[in-house]
Amino acid sequence: MSGSIARGYDGISEPSVEFNVVGFEGGSTEYSCDLYKEALDLTLTPLDTCGDFIIEGSQYQQLVEQRASNPVVSAVLDHYDSWAAHDPYNGVYGPLHPGTTSTVLFDVVAVALMAQKEKVLGGDEWMRLEDMTVKIEEEGWTVQVEEGQEGKCGGKVLEAIEWADNGKISARQW
Repeated sequence: MSGSIARGYDGISEPSVEFNVVGFEGGSTEYSCDLYKEALDLTLTPLDTCGDFIIEGSQYQQLVEQRASNPVVSAVLDHYDSWAAHDPYNGVYGPLHPGTTSTVLFDVVAVALMAQKEKVLGGDEWMRLEDMTVKIEEEGWTVQVEEGQEGKCGGKVLEAIEWADNGKISARQW
């Protein structure tokens, strides 16, 4: 989970400076540069695919209904309730609603991609992956560039650039 190529936070139609690239007060940009330039086989899910994935509606209600009988679901929802009760900063996403919807599940998308990468590459295309060359600009923007233009702060990566079904994928499909 790193960067933002064509879409930003909350699915906006322009990229955002992404937190995992810049960190607090821009302190992580140099480490992101190292990650992109040193990685030999780097597959990432930028905000384009992980920035608006939530579980809601009937799928979320199924989790709520399993709370009493499934200790893992119970633990996850208990922690979510506890975290939400402290009114954490949720940026552009607005207030949290643990009774009806999850928060944005950025890292869940990255883990699912890691677990299912071979299926995606083999044609089970629930997410479109694209080989590209990117660079990290000083301000933290992750920008696609022509090969050879990445300088000292970028490299070749395989980016999960969009959902095959324009973001309508069901969590159940995983």
